[in-house]
Amino acid sequence: MNSNMSPKDRLALFSVSRALARSAVRQTVADYGRSLPHALGAEDLESHALLALWDACEYYDPARGVFRAYALKAIRRRLRRALAYHGREPYADSLEAAEERCGDRLVSPEAEPWLQVAMKIERELFYTHLARLPERTMSATLLSIKGFGPTEIGRALGISRQRANQLPREAVVQIRRQLAVASTK
Repeated sequence: MNSNMSPKDRLALFSVSRALARSAVRQTVADYGRSLPHALGAEDLESHALLALWDACEYYDPARGVFRAYALKAIRRRLRRALAYHGREPYADSLEAAEERCGDRLVSPEAEPWLQVAMKIERELFYTHLARLPERTMSATLLSIKGFGPTEIGRALGISRQRANQLPREAVVQIRRQLAVASTK
């Protein structure tokens, strides 16, 4: 991720550049014409394009060139891949083999591209608000997100297990308050 741009700047760049994604989709639909798969419509392609645009906003480095060219290349590549892999499953073997690879967990399909974009935006907002919290609360929450338990968090931060269990919960409450205040402005 580019450290030169704040999440707010990336979100602004994404908002301003949405027309670029729609333009790439229109061009792709025109290029493919009748050979475009019926099950993969313009809305699906637009979701893929928006996801590629978000990734381009996330990884863009202004020192390496113009954003428009960088984003268009990323969007077209994602659209080509979506068209090339449409209808193919990543593993064309049995459910038993998939369960064996993943243990007892069920293999869930990848979320829709538009949902991936929404989740990335929400994640960026969450981390923005998390950074505003006290250092210990933020550290405990990040360790919790990474899968550490209260005992491990307590040892790492030099606090009790009970306090290590409370801090991530307090972080969620504080972030909700921040979001409520931000939505009323």
